Amino acid sequence: MSHIIELLDDYIIKEMMGTVGNPTLSNFTGKSHKCFVVEGQMEEFIGIVELFNICRESKRAELSIAIKPTLRGKGYGHEALERILEIGFEELGLNKIWLRVMEHNNHAINLYGKIGFVREGLCREKSLRNGSYVNQIQMSILRKEWEGND
Repeated sequence: MSHIIELLDDYIIKEMMGTVGNPTLSNFTGKSHKCFVVEGQMEEFIGIVELFNICRESKRAELSIAIKPTLRGKGYGHEALERILEIGFEELGLNKIWLRVMEHNNHAINLYGKIGFVREGLCREKSLRNGSYVNQIQMSILRKEWEGND
């Protein structure tokens, strides 16, 4: 748990996950939230991936992922996303999983696109970062699109 708190205490991660303020694990429990720790082969902490705002009626959820900066680009994010999509679509029976990503985060946008996420729109000046407003891109993947990627 200390690894999760450490990651949640990073300002950029808190901003991305919408937890600016004191990090807390209480946000990561309950029926509308599924949070998982990403570990490597040697059980080292790599990051977290989560489905939240899970709506059982409309069968949709929001996705967030945070990988330690020193471990990005090694395939951990791709593997974690594949697994969380499997959980969302197969185990939870969701129809749509969506996310928001900073407009300038081309690496993440490309990764999401490779997995099958489609750009839905632009959330203008969604976040305040270093004193400037930044846009976020909203992307989503539908169950039928995910099934077609197999």
